[in-house]
Amino acid sequence: MDSIEEQVRRFVASRRALAVEKVTGKSRLQDDLGLAGDDAVELFKEFEKEFETDCSVLWRFWGEHFAPEGGPSLLFALVLAGLFGAGFVLGTFQKWLPPWLCGVVLAGIWIWPLRCWPVRGPEPVQITVQDLIDAARTQRWRDSLAEKLE
Repeated sequence: MDSIEEQVRRFVASRRALAVEKVTGKSRLQDDLGLAGDDAVELFKEFEKEFETDCSVLWRFWGEHFAPEGGPSLLFALVLAGLFGAGFVLGTFQKWLPPWLCGVVLAGIWIWPLRCWPVRGPEPVQITVQDLIDAARTQRWRDSLAEKLE
């Protein structure tokens, strides 16, 4: 193992609070090491400085590798509130379900297909520790996905 590989593995392990032995070249940052959202942004900004690496290509295609962080959107919350409101209105016209339960049923009918929908969009392209090692060696991020799209 060369020194750059060891340095990158130590860098990633320290940022993820892991033992260096747990970080291998095949470790996927998102799936194996749990890196996402702001933590991923912070790690890559530090990586650029520490290893003097140009990651501008990665930043252009960031959304292909990492999903946005955060909870449900405002639209989701508004639709959910509307469904609960409709449930309360519906509940006043029938007597076999309490109004609040009608809201829960309507929300469940709306959310269940969203959770089970087979077409959720493409899975993020995983970045491995080996990708970081390669970038540190060449001092620039080489993204095979970016090369295909450009």
